[in-house]
Amino acid sequence: MPNASKSATSTINTFLMHFTTVAGSKPVKSDLANVEKVVDIKSYPDFGGAPEKVETTTLSEDTSSFVSGVQKLDSFEFTANYILGDYTKAKALEAKGGDEWWAVYFGAGSDGQPDGHDGIVAWKGGLTAYISGAGVNAAREMKLNYSVKTKPELVSQA
Repeated sequence: MPNASKSATSTINTFLMHFTTVAGSKPVKSDLANVEKVVDIKSYPDFGGAPEKVETTTLSEDTSSFVSGVQKLDSFEFTANYILGDYTKAKALEAKGGDEWWAVYFGAGSDGQPDGHDGIVAWKGGLTAYISGAGVNAAREMKLNYSVKTKPELVSQA
């Protein structure tokens, strides 16, 4: 990838994006021109999970044994500041249903625009947006919760 960082980076310049169109069965380099930023995010989830354990212990063994089973993927939950315009945008995207493509871009160009030079993780799923509860002396926040229909994968930029 051009301009990819050569050492560890911070979470600055991490962006939640929505693909407005995807030409094939999953996003590829040519689809990267068809994205829009959803909202500015404050946190993002793990993009994977530990596989289920399938027990394989037999009655002749004195120690349990296991093999890896299906990888568990929970929904992806993002936190963002509650801003009415952002919430309205998220609710409009929610109305599109559960077959949308989403991505997190790691990195921005010198102009501050998302370019994903440190990677782009994409998945298919549906969005549910809601306003979070809060207490005294706290920022208003909202949650963006995504159902996951496909395994999250890095989009090749080669």
